[in-house]
Formats: sequence, structure tokens, C-alpha cells
Amino acid sequence: MIYDWHAKCIEGCHLVQQAPENIYLNLLFLILENWCCRFACRTLASLPILKYVNQYNNVLLSFNSAQTTKQRNFLSDDEHHAWVNKWNMELGCSKMFLLPNSIQMALRKFPRRDTMISWLYHIARIQEITLFDFARPIFTYLFVRNLLLN
Repeated sequence: MIYDWHAKCIEGCHLVQQAPENIYLNLLFLILENWCCRFACRTLASLPILKYVNQYNNVLLSFNSAQTTKQRNFLSDDEHHAWVNKWNMELGCSKMFLLPNSIQMALRKFPRRDTMISWLYHIARIQEITLFDFARPIFTYLFVRNLLLN
């Protein structure tokens, strides 16, 4: 119970939704840095703290655990992230949930980026994808759709 106030403060102040990207990433880093010793089994474990964009351009707040079955990703190629996000919305056939463009760009400049990405991978179960990983299910979808239409 001693650490439950963190979750109440973050939720009550709407820090995830309203904080600028650099503040949000520092908050996320603080949480991930203290995950094992303080937050893993606490109220904070169920607090939606990860931002995502789906094919409808909605920013979603996902649980930061393996409880959700949605495919959460960040693109390894920062230069193409906005393009992939746009096409994910345009085609609407991908089940991928990507980081918002602003978070991806802020993460690129984050001083402890590699540590953050490692924690996101191990703790939040976020997967790193390439352009090929993004294109593969779209190609399959379009190929099957074409077969059905012909």
C-alpha cells in the first residue's frame, strides 16, 4: 500500500494523457526503473500507462502487462514511423497498435533510449517491428481479399 499513491497521483493528475512527451517518457522511465522492487504487484500494474494508436487513429491507453492480447509495437525505423502509422489507419487491415508519432520521435531523443526499449520489451511486452513485419500481414490481407473478389 505504501506505493499505491503513485498510481493515484498519476491517474488523478492525468499525467499519461496530458503530460508533454518528454515528461511522459521520464515518468514511464521512472516506473519501469522501479518496476521489480516497487510496482509490479501494486495498483500501478493495472493502470493504463502506455499510449498507442490503432488503425482508427485513436490513442489508446493499454495495460502495461501481458494481460492484453493486442499486438503492441514500436517501429525500429524512426524515419518511416509516421508513414506506417498513416498506412495502418488508411488500410485498416492491420491489428497492430503503434506508438503515437510524437512519442516515437521523443523516444528517439531520449537519453536512455536503449534501456527504455529493453524494459518496454521485457516488462510491457512491446515488440519491435520492421517495415517488412508491418507489410507482411497487409500483403496477406490484400492477397486473400483479391482472391475472394475474383
